[in-house]
Amino acid sequence: MKFNLPKDQKKQAYENVRNELEKNLILRLIAINIDPETFDEAAFTPNPLSTAQLDIKSILEKMQEMTQKIEEIENDDD
Repeated sequence: MKFNLPKDQKKQAYENVRNELEKNLILRLIAINIDPETFDEAAFTPNPLSTAQLDIKSILEKMQEMTQKIEEIENDDD
């Protein structure tokens, strides 16, 4: 789908989504007794039997997608 928002508004929308995902990540981590300040996403391997841990993995993936979208917008010279 093609959106007609200006680049700055589109970037802001993706940043807002990423911020909301980050808030959700913090809540999920706290819920399973992981300190968000010391959480290492690179070392995180979710237990496939844990819905909470799979949710954390999903949030991390979505945050990465938003970061990529923001970088694409910043690097787009249109």
